[in-house]
Amino acid sequence: MTAKIAPAELAQGAWYALEQCGHLLNDAVTLFDLGRYSTAVGLAMLAREEYGKARKLFELAAAGQDVDADDVVMADHIEKQTAARVSVVLRSLDPNSSLGKLLWQASTLNRTEAMHALGRVIDAAVRRAPEERHDARMRSLYVDWEPTLRKWSRPKMMIADEAKYQLDQAINDYAVYEGNIEHDMAGTLGAPVAALLNRWSERPRLPPSRRPR
Repeated sequence: MTAKIAPAELAQGAWYALEQCGHLLNDAVTLFDLGRYSTAVGLAMLAREEYGKARKLFELAAAGQDVDADDVVMADHIEKQTAARVSVVLRSLDPNSSLGKLLWQASTLNRTEAMHALGRVIDAAVRRAPEERHDARMRSLYVDWEPTLRKWSRPKMMIADEAKYQLDQAINDYAVYEGNIEHDMAGTLGAPVAALLNRWSERPRLPPSRRPR
């Protein structure tokens, strides 16, 4: 017989996962400031997975039903990255690129048409985000053979700009969620989940976010 997990236990697990997300991100910032860019990204992507787990568990707790223990297991990395998919950032370092021109058009001329095109670009970026973030974790932690380039991909090849881009996005998502919960737990998580958490006398404080130097 499969064990059941009650809504109060789900809410606590979600809180612990969100707490761990904050700790991992702060550790990632420490590593970034030491110049360990690839390892910082690896931790930040693992933090995103804990963030996704927290959101999934909060949703299950909000349903108000006991669930099978098997239903809370999230072993797949991309599944957790998908649950953590809240925002994406479009960046174009080249104003003459197709994205750079589209961003310029959306803010000036041909606004309506450009905004529709930009919406399609954003939708595609949202769909790609979980796999791209999983790929960033793999590239930041493991040496792998790149058959197309016929060379080894090494974590130490990750530059500071790319690492900071990944780290900033992860910190932003956590900081907004943590801040919303701090200021309006019931509005963010729903009144039933907030009530469960408020009855939890040993609930730890969520780590405040830090930023790379």
